[in-house]
Amino acid sequence: MTSSVARDFVYFGHGSGNSLAGGGLTVAMTQALLRNNLKDPLKGTNMRPYRFVFLDGCNTADGDWPQAFGIPKKKGMVITDFTQKRGIRPRAFMGWNRRKVIGTDVIAGNQLYPPHAEYITAFWNYWCNGNQGLRPIKAAIDWAAARLQVAWFCTALNT
Repeated sequence: MTSSVARDFVYFGHGSGNSLAGGGLTVAMTQALLRNNLKDPLKGTNMRPYRFVFLDGCNTADGDWPQAFGIPKKKGMVITDFTQKRGIRPRAFMGWNRRKVIGTDVIAGNQLYPPHAEYITAFWNYWCNGNQGLRPIKAAIDWAAARLQVAWFCTALNT
């Protein structure tokens, strides 16, 4: 996580507003490792600001995860909020603002919950296969949700 070339982080598993993997990684640990400013990631010291973070676990949009990764916790920011107003590269955080089903227990063993798998696949396909990869994250989230007609959705900040 502290490598000078690491700027993207994707996690899939158990989560909460302050920890991942059942407490294996906490917001405080992440902030200490990356030395980012929790109060305002756009001001002050940000030693390792990440450009994109997706914490695919329950309630990961709650708490201070975005700030720990050097990303403001503010919805609706656009690229120009970073590039033109502050002269920095854009940053985005995605997480879930509620508990979600990611797996089902079937007789043959655990299985990824099909609506979750379909949503994630639709999101990545839309976002990554845009016009030269230039689709906003919010558009990919909305597109995936509309395709599946699901009532739950991902919370995206800074899209």
